Amino acid sequence: MQFKYSALAASLAAALTLSGCGGGDSDSGSNPGGNTGKPPITGPVVGGVVITTIDGYLKNALVCSDKNANGRCDADEVITDINNKLILTNEKGQLDIEVEKSVEEAINKAPIVVKVLEPFKDYSADGFTIEPGIYTVDMDQPYQAMGKNVEFRAPAGSAIATPLTDLIVAEMESGSDQATAEASVQAMLSDLKGEDTDLEIDLYADYINTKEDTGASDAEKQLATKLHKTAQILTETQHQADDSIDLDEVAEQVVTEAVTAVNDATTDELNDPDFKPVVPVDKNESGETVVEKPVVNYQASVNEDIYNNLNNELDSLYIEAGKDFEYTTTASASGLFVDKDQATSPDVSLSQKSIDELKAKGIHAELSAPNSVIQITSLNGAPADTYYLELEATDLDKDDNKVGTVTTLLKFEIHPFNTVPVVNDKRLAALQNEFTQLALQEGQDVGHVVLDISEIFTDEDGDTLTYAFSDNVTGLKYDVQYPDVTITGTPLVSGDFDITISATDDDKNQAKATIKLSIAEKPVTNNPLSEIIVEKNLYRFNAEWVQQAGNANTAKPDCWAIRLTSDNKVSLAEAVNGQCPAEDSFQNNQGTWTLDGENIVLALEGDSPVTLSLNKDVSTDVEMPRVHLSTTSPKATIAKTATGTTLASTTQNEPVTFYIGKPSADAYWQQPKAEVMVNGVLTTADAASKVTGINHENDKLDADLFIKTSCESLGFERDNSEDPYGNPSYRFGSSMAYQFHLLSGKFTDGMFSLTSQTQGSVAFSADKGAACGIDFDYSGVADFTPGEPVVVLADPTGNTVSEEFILNTFVDRNYSIEPQYSILTHEAAVYAIEINKNSGSFIKIYHDGNQIKELESTYEPLTGNWSNASESKAVFTAYTINGNQLLQVASEFDGEKESYTLWRDSANEVKSADAGVDVIDEPNSIFVSPTFATEGEAKAAVQEAFSGEVNFTNTNWTEFNSEDVKTATVTYNVNNVIYDSVEGLETFKWSQIPNDLPCLVEGDHTCTIAELNSEYKFCDTDMPTDWNNCPIDEPLYNVQWRYSKDDEILHREKTPVNGGSTDYSYMVQNK
Repeated sequence: MQFKYSALAASLAAALTLSGCGGGDSDSGSNPGGNTGKPPITGPVVGGVVITTIDGYLKNALVCSDKNANGRCDADEVITDINNKLILTNEKGQLDIEVEKSVEEAINKAPIVVKVLEPFKDYSADGFTIEPGIYTVDMDQPYQAMGKNVEFRAPAGSAIATPLTDLIVAEMESGSDQATAEASVQAMLSDLKGEDTDLEIDLYADYINTKEDTGASDAEKQLATKLHKTAQILTETQHQADDSIDLDEVAEQVVTEAVTAVNDATTDELNDPDFKPVVPVDKNESGETVVEKPVVNYQASVNEDIYNNLNNELDSLYIEAGKDFEYTTTASASGLFVDKDQATSPDVSLSQKSIDELKAKGIHAELSAPNSVIQITSLNGAPADTYYLELEATDLDKDDNKVGTVTTLLKFEIHPFNTVPVVNDKRLAALQNEFTQLALQEGQDVGHVVLDISEIFTDEDGDTLTYAFSDNVTGLKYDVQYPDVTITGTPLVSGDFDITISATDDDKNQAKATIKLSIAEKPVTNNPLSEIIVEKNLYRFNAEWVQQAGNANTAKPDCWAIRLTSDNKVSLAEAVNGQCPAEDSFQNNQGTWTLDGENIVLALEGDSPVTLSLNKDVSTDVEMPRVHLSTTSPKATIAKTATGTTLASTTQNEPVTFYIGKPSADAYWQQPKAEVMVNGVLTTADAASKVTGINHENDKLDADLFIKTSCESLGFERDNSEDPYGNPSYRFGSSMAYQFHLLSGKFTDGMFSLTSQTQGSVAFSADKGAACGIDFDYSGVADFTPGEPVVVLADPTGNTVSEEFILNTFVDRNYSIEPQYSILTHEAAVYAIEINKNSGSFIKIYHDGNQIKELESTYEPLTGNWSNASESKAVFTAYTINGNQLLQVASEFDGEKESYTLWRDSANEVKSADAGVDVIDEPNSIFVSPTFATEGEAKAAVQEAFSGEVNFTNTNWTEFNSEDVKTATVTYNVNNVIYDSVEGLETFKWSQIPNDLPCLVEGDHTCTIAELNSEYKFCDTDMPTDWNNCPIDEPLYNVQWRYSKDDEILHREKTPVNGGSTDYSYMVQNK
């Protein structure tokens, strides 16, 4: 048999996930502890949503996708997970959930709304239900509820939702685009930067994380601290404002007052989570909204020690349902709240909401004077449930004015009256006997063992019992479908183990019992090959030959897999939808295997036996674990002897390589390199394909395959010619080791064979004869785009013991690039900038859910205008190297095709290199651009590049030519310019200066960068001459100056209008 299985269509898939905020459970807030450039990968259409909510980090906040953009959490906008379960944020303020891909895409297109949940509030009218003990807390003050309903928003696709992002949405709702809104909010907050005006205010930053970031500067940490306090003030202001007030209308005024309060605060106040000034907002008698000066206030907070004393006492309380009870705590609630504005602790009381909730369940609760102990009483036997006591205090400022109310919750439970399940010792002994007879062995699949577990436990109350097994050691799995348990899997260890079986009744009462399980050691085989490949998923790449009606057979790339299980069975998996099969897609019982000395013999259904022998073990390779084998099988032939024709049997020897595990197979398909057996010897092969820089004008595609062996050993013969580099060339010989082909759906019949080429020379010697380069020159009708996959197939002829192999190349891929970061890590766009001589632009690279796209907008410095963003026609292909994503780009510029690669070596810049550039040998050929998180930041960087001005009066410059040789000294005076060159000294008045000198403006001779970089016309005469009046015999030029702000160098390009080479020079200011 040949080691081939099914067809594989080589293609590429790129996957991006949305990054926003994280998810959490719905525990009570009252307890503070609580594309890759490989065969496409098809999986469930699942996306991810990660959204972080911050005032401080908000736990148990509700997150909504504001599809109707009304700024509120509506019933159909609550974000749920893939199982339609409502999830609240965790202690880090994160909503981190899996959702359907379509839901993820919808979330990314709509603003985010974060809703603060209040204790005991009925949200049924909003379309969801929240238990009384679940409420939102700010983890800066984790023991108390945030209180009154607060909502804040974030723009679509944002990874962060804070009171600062809420300001952005407010600006956008007033008519601004997002970039303008962001700039406006940054301007509102700019006074927080103090004297350090170079600091950047990142409105989407996690300012809490920045405060603790050891890599942040002291100034950055101080700014983050101020932003945090500003956010707290904005939240508290919204908390205290009446619902009838539209805070968006006065947002700028509120922010101004909040910033003032923050700047007036001391360092201790800024770092105190209780320090929360409020900006009062109210309506006057005329109905106008009035913003007042901030009220300085320390918010009352919970005393943790007193809270924990009360909480621990109530938590240990055991009350049974249906029984009357009366309980008084020994711990006192006095001093539960602390207010730094007051000399004494605020009075504590039970909230009326809490009293009413408990009364409805037949429980009376009160704080008993004089010690403020909690008393709970029931005379009717309250039902089993979890109950909450809400304690509250009035928050006063230093002038004894009421600012608000602070609350915290304590819980107690009434437990169900129920008996615990009991073990049936007789049935347990019978089950133990069945486990003892299993005779399990390490490494040997148990198949499907079904055991009867009925009546192992009994329950006096007649409850339905839920059975479960606990085994975290052996690797076995237990599927309980009462009254049976099905045991599957392969034991990973040997020894004697205790397995726990449990039964839980309707009231969560649980009983447990122990089962003894023995697993025998794996037998010693003395077969090294079985140790390497048994119980491993082995992947093989080769060609599947397809018969075509009326045409020659063609080949397609194929990836399939085989698994030898420890019970001597063989499982197979074939490609699905043009992909390497998944690790869980194997079809069992496709054959058997046995040991044969140091070899393994396979007997697959419908095929002759095949013997596997080990050639080389590379199973421990980190990047690409694999094993090189030889396969031998009988081959029937017809032979002629002296006595006539007879059927004879010979042995067919076929080398193969298996890649161990799907990650190894994926890694192989990412790069066009392989270790293969050629002429009975393991060697290396690599390939490449390109459309850029092809030597032959008629060729549409050039591909090369290099094999580390001589051309003669492959069967080629010298043709007495040479390649362009002087290497000996070769033609086909009479006894070739391989037939060579290119595979792609663009070729006629999907394949282009080396024998189809018309030129005589098809190979050349390389590496001083130690390697052979096979040269494919395709000049057919198909056109190829950079990034497209083209597969090279080496198909053995049978004349030698050589391995069939396929190598997946990608057109124009730059193999000298090894990125350190992925270029697109989230669905959030990447913004880069390009600064040209007299204009700049920002480039937005993003994924629209279907493909990667590029938008570009150009900035004209002289007018200060931006062009409308236009979509480029570039085609982006994503792939990965060492786990990091790059983009292969095919585009056109001025009618010429371009091919280049985009990648990152750091998190804050993107690099670009043209196809064919070796970035290691030619680092100066790399274009580098900083990257930005938002369009506003990118635009600001472009505009900054053209901002500022240069004053030439009383300055002295040295001029150099293109070879860095000094040619002149130029001195700018108030009334003239002195040009001291090798040809002599010349003095020009300003009115006489030839206009191939920079900044020829009247007055103070000062130019903005934009003016300095503008292009102009020049007539090269002895006296200044208007361009339109330039004599016919005088040369005409386009002159372009460009000032570099980084190094303060003036560059000049002087280009003849009527043709000719450009003259380059530059000037450096002498200081």
